[in-house]
This record gives sequence, structure tokens and C-alpha cells, in this order.
Amino acid sequence: GEEGADDAGAGRGEAVARPSFTAPQALLDDVPVDADGDNPADDPMRARRAPTIAERYDDYHRRGVGRALSPERKDAFGGGGAAQARSYVDVMKEAEVARQQEKLRRDAQKAAEEAGMAA
Repeated sequence: GEEGADDAGAGRGEAVARPSFTAPQALLDDVPVDADGDNPADDPMRARRAPTIAERYDDYHRRGVGRALSPERKDAFGGGGAAQARSYVDVMKEAEVARQQEKLRRDAQKAAEEAGMAA
């Protein structure tokens, strides 16, 4: 006898069109997604997942993340060096200014918290 239309080309090595095994587009569009776009927003295992290294950092350790490892400096033995290069003294002055700004920021935050408690 004659075989069905789906199996007509199967014996000769031809590709047979089969229905797709996927959800309708309306259901796929309804799945909630994070800002990253890759994980569902209501991940049931989120509470059990281990935090990343960056998530475990406190404020002290986060400060080092944005810090330059070695600022560009003048070449002491070069003939003039780069116009934008900084000396060791300049780098130390900039570091001191940054420390003072951070201290002022912490002091202002502490004063604001104390004022909020007093009111």
C-alpha cells in the first residue's frame, strides 16, 4: 500500500517537515524577565543561590574596584615625558583629596542620620 504523506520522502533520505515543539508565542511573551533579559524574575532558586564575589563586597572593598592600579607618571630618565603624565607628588595629593572627600561624605551622611533620629 501507499504510505502517508508525512513518510513519503523518509525512505529516500529527504527531510520531512514535522510540526514544531514549542509553546505558542502568546505564552512565550507572557514570561517575566529580569533586567538582564536572561533569567525569569520569579526564579524559585534565587534565595538558595550563592552570591557573587561583587555582591559580597562591603563599601570598603568596593572602593578599590574603581581605583586605578597604577597612575601614569612622568619618566624620570626620559626627555620631557608625556605632557599628561603626573609625578608621584601629584598622585599623592590627588589621593589625599579623594580621602578627604570620602571623609566629608561619610561625616555628612552620619550627621544626616543623627538629625533624622533626633527629629
